Amino acid sequence: MNVIRPETLQALVELKIKYANSIELSDLIVYLTRSPFGTEADAKINDLIQQWEADFKRKAQYIQQRRNIIHTIRELAEQPLYKSKRAFVTVEIRAHHNAKYQPLITDEATQEMLRELSSPLAGYLGCKQLPGDQERFYFCKEMPDT
Repeated sequence: MNVIRPETLQALVELKIKYANSIELSDLIVYLTRSPFGTEADAKINDLIQQWEADFKRKAQYIQQRRNIIHTIRELAEQPLYKSKRAFVTVEIRAHHNAKYQPLITDEATQEMLRELSSPLAGYLGCKQLPGDQERFYFCKEMPDT
């Protein structure tokens, strides 16, 4: 038999409410049917709760960074300096992003996000291939709020 403290149960319920479609409490069966048993199970469940919370924070940051990249390209395109220019290279996007958002990102991380967001599966950005392996990215659509 396993013992779960009321505080742990409350933390589970709050996490389930906060991330309603992301947590299956039936996943706890795996943790509750393996040793250690008794009051030590409470520590296992608390570790799982912390792991889930960390995963959700990473996912939220991941999505927010991509939204910031999309917003950065829209802002660049709206600047009077770039009236005729609607597509931008990685360095321009990274520089504008880092001037406005935290955490700061590298050219490599920016390039990775741009390629991901311009993939046919995502389609949030478009990509124009230029001579010399240089790519320019432009805004296509916003990310949904989910």
